[in-house]
Amino acid sequence: MVGLVALLAKYASDFPHVIAHNPGVLDSVFFQWDVGQYAAIAVRGYPAGPIAHGAQNSIAFAPMLPFLERLTHVVTGLGGANSGMLVSLVALVAALTGLHRLIALDHPAAVADTTVVLLLAWPLAFFFLVGYPESLALALVVWAFLAARSRQWLAVGLLVAGACLTKYYLLLVLVPLVYELWVAHRSEPTPLKSWVVRGALLIGPAVVAIGGWMMFCAIRFDDPLAFVHAQAGWNRSLAWPWDMVTRTGGDLWHLRFLDTSVASTDELVSTVTVVLMVVATVSAFSNLRRSYALFLAVATALFVCNTILESTGREVLVLFPLFLVFATWCERHPWLERLLFALFLPTAYYLIERFVTVRFAG
Repeated sequence: MVGLVALLAKYASDFPHVIAHNPGVLDSVFFQWDVGQYAAIAVRGYPAGPIAHGAQNSIAFAPMLPFLERLTHVVTGLGGANSGMLVSLVALVAALTGLHRLIALDHPAAVADTTVVLLLAWPLAFFFLVGYPESLALALVVWAFLAARSRQWLAVGLLVAGACLTKYYLLLVLVPLVYELWVAHRSEPTPLKSWVVRGALLIGPAVVAIGGWMMFCAIRFDDPLAFVHAQAGWNRSLAWPWDMVTRTGGDLWHLRFLDTSVASTDELVSTVTVVLMVVATVSAFSNLRRSYALFLAVATALFVCNTILESTGREVLVLFPLFLVFATWCERHPWLERLLFALFLPTAYYLIERFVTVRFAG
């Protein structure tokens, strides 16, 4: 269905004729924006040499997805775009299976069902299928929480390490998972020493993964923090929350959100998303497991501590507690689910159209 919408958006009613003359458009219609970055890294790796301040460098993109794309290409022979889409599809199946199982541990099956449905209905859920790392990141995070619930701390640590190498900022998922470890420690009368060991199993793999990546960056770019410094070239810089509020408030006051540029659409979507995140975070501390609320809270804090709002609507696809909050609201107010669908689905069509026509980066 997503592919059909994309083809209609890009080629209108002529898309059957376009496909008949050039079947390759089925693969290339989503080959936009960061899809090309990840595919290029999968083929050529990261270019060596110092990074100029403010320059756009591919080291800003984490290596796990390109590595799996490369591996998929070697095994299947598929091209870059198709390899990325296959990785995303397999990861999405794993993510949704794990998410339903995780939510069902604390909530009725109906809430788990609604959480999954609302996640897939989110206007930017098409990024799960287009060779972006969202599916992979969600799968790793969800299964890390599942492993924590079953007290498999080494598995938690390895999954967190994978998540950090899929999206660098997911190092923050250690906060709620360490909280899960503390909760488990309080509930089990075991020696403190054993819990120190379990803490090392949880945190150690991520430390090793980031440390190894810093060594790679030091060798490749003469800068162990190249992957951090390169973020500035892609408009990702930390700032005080009031800087973002001032900028966004000014854009709202001067009606810049009504512009048709790529940046204005992205900022509008991100602003609405952040408002929803703030409201959902407050609700989460009252209605969800505390570790889920912490995950949502630290992510919200990170997103508002940026110079500008960008890609937040896509990044929240990894934050499953947001959609669990929506599901709990819908459980109490069934009409809200219909309202959300009425808002989400037309917006999704609009954003897919802008993405495939290179007017929305996500």
